[in-house]
Amino acid sequence: MKKVLLLDGAMGTTINKEIDIEIKCKEKINILFPEKIENIHKRFIESGSDFIRANTFNCSEEALKNYGENIDESYNFALKGAEIAKRISEKYNKKSIGVFCLPGEKQILGILDGKVDLIMIETIFNFKLGLESLTLVREVMKRKNIKTPIMLSFTLCDGGKLYSGERLLDVIDSFIEDDIYSVGINCSCVLKDVENIFEKLREKLPKL
Repeated sequence: MKKVLLLDGAMGTTINKEIDIEIKCKEKINILFPEKIENIHKRFIESGSDFIRANTFNCSEEALKNYGENIDESYNFALKGAEIAKRISEKYNKKSIGVFCLPGEKQILGILDGKVDLIMIETIFNFKLGLESLTLVREVMKRKNIKTPIMLSFTLCDGGKLYSGERLLDVIDSFIEDDIYSVGINCSCVLKDVENIFEKLREKLPKL
């Protein structure tokens, strides 16, 4: 019987609930209050998580521009978040995941330089942007001569479609190569269909 491995919970909403800091960019907290991020990671692990996701999701240059932050901090915010997750995961003999959404080279470099065990493209809602993100990760890893396993997590609407209109089952082959560790779904409005979608994905991707 295969073991079920558990991811942690949502970092952003946990920060909003538990940390009384008026900062729109949650990844900035990696620099200002790293001990608060460490504590969140520890509590998720103590609750049973096998993987912890670094607080790196939304610090691409585009995201920082929208927040009114210095876009040159993209690398530093991502690096610090990845380093915190890696340090805590090693302490508990777990695995760390660096996460991001939009394609941004500085953010990806920071995540990978933080030595995370895996990197996840999370909340892939647009087919073209998802492929751009995946291509960029592969290009950066090739330049750095590293092979960090990649996780994919898609966001779907009715009919099992990405918000750009494509059915996940129709386009999933465009993303899959030997470097893909897992395929998942998050932040979606198709909960009633998730089990069926996963069964069909398992048929298409028997090696995952």
